[in-house]
Amino acid sequence: MPSIVNGSISILCNGGLGMAMFSLGLFMALQPKLISCGKKIATYSMAVRFLAGPAVIAATSLAVGLRGVLLHVAIVQVKSNSVNQNKQLINVFILLISTLLT
Repeated sequence: MPSIVNGSISILCNGGLGMAMFSLGLFMALQPKLISCGKKIATYSMAVRFLAGPAVIAATSLAVGLRGVLLHVAIVQVKSNSVNQNKQLINVFILLISTLLT
């Protein structure tokens, strides 16, 4: 694909993503409560999403025989070269949990 076409597609994708994030931010800002279901249910759902989910995926991946990079991709569900992004997500998750529990 020519670089001008690839660049224009990239600009359109970034613009669409930015508008979607802005719209979601406005929707969240207009809610009366940040966490509408309560701290206990929010903490439980995050634990299931970020702890139990990857644990089940890891167990089934090991049972099937995935090893190395494929196992990492199956658990983290991102490309294995974005380790810094994963660290940032973990830091945000820890900050969110600490604010929920206080």
